[in-house]
Amino acid sequence: MNTESNAEDIGIIKKVLGKDKQAFAALVDKYKNPVYNLAFRMTGSRFDADDVAQETFIKAYRNLKSFRQDLNFFSWLYSIALNTARNWLKAGKTPVRCAAAADPEHIADTKPGTDAKMSSNQEIEGMLGILPEKYRAAFVLKHLENYTCEEISKMLKCPEGTVRVRIHRAKQMLYERFKGT
Repeated sequence: MNTESNAEDIGIIKKVLGKDKQAFAALVDKYKNPVYNLAFRMTGSRFDADDVAQETFIKAYRNLKSFRQDLNFFSWLYSIALNTARNWLKAGKTPVRCAAAADPEHIADTKPGTDAKMSSNQEIEGMLGILPEKYRAAFVLKHLENYTCEEISKMLKCPEGTVRVRIHRAKQMLYERFKGT
């Protein structure tokens, strides 16, 4: 997200911290689709993605006082979403299912693209269930959400080299699993 958008977010955050609790709804409306998409891609279930997205916004609201306003709000929120999805999976609350079986109309576009790209992404999303969580997270952020390795390293709180290795290993696993299909 750009600095103008972040400045707008900071203004809303200041309203929320100033006891205007309804102002947070503007942030939810603005970011519900990207948060949901990440949750869906991590869990493979639209129902679990709804729960993870809701939990993400609850955590963000409760921790808004700790948000450092010199940082990008969307990156902070996305890190919360990623960690919430990871914890959800670790807790065994959901088995990762084939994302291709989900209702494709329920998934909203994060970034504009062509129909061919969307179709390709849906095929990839259907394969994500075979990846261990740490590889899935890096792969999703890089190839489906189009973040740089530097941005991903900040979100995952690991070195950039580790991110690159995880992405590479995810690609290898997907290739090995699906080279015959």
